[in-house]
Amino acid sequence: MEFRPLEVQLTDFENAAFAIAVVLLSRALLEGAGAGRMDFYLPLHYVEENMRRAQLKDACLRQKFFMRRNIFSGSSSGSKSIPCVPAAEDIEVAELTIDEIFNGEKASGNAFPGLLPLIDAYLASSSCCTSA
Repeated sequence: MEFRPLEVQLTDFENAAFAIAVVLLSRALLEGAGAGRMDFYLPLHYVEENMRRAQLKDACLRQKFFMRRNIFSGSSSGSKSIPCVPAAEDIEVAELTIDEIFNGEKASGNAFPGLLPLIDAYLASSSCCTSA
C-alpha cells in the first residue's frame, strides 16, 4: 500500500486532516472493514493509464480512473503476508470518477463501495466509537 503526499503547500489544519484521513484509510484497508480481506490489485497498465490521466488539467473533476470493483473477492494463498495475484479474468475493473471512488457507486449489485464508507465501517466495527 502506498500513499503519496500532495504536491501543494497545506495549512496546519489541512495537513492534520490529510494525515488523519491517511491513517484511518490505511487501518480500514488493513483490517478489511469487518468484511474480510480486501484486494485492490490492479494490472499495471491500468495504473499507468491512471497516472497519465491524473496529470491532465482538472483531472479530479473531468477524468475517470480505473478502479477494481470486486475488492472483496480476492483469494488468499493461506498466508497473510503473501497474497495470490488474481487472474486477469477475475478482476472486474470500472472507470470511476473521484466522487465514486471516495463515496461509492450509486448502482446496486457489484458496485464499488467507496473509500469513505470503508472508513465508516472500520470505525463502526472498532472499539473507538462505541457509545456508553
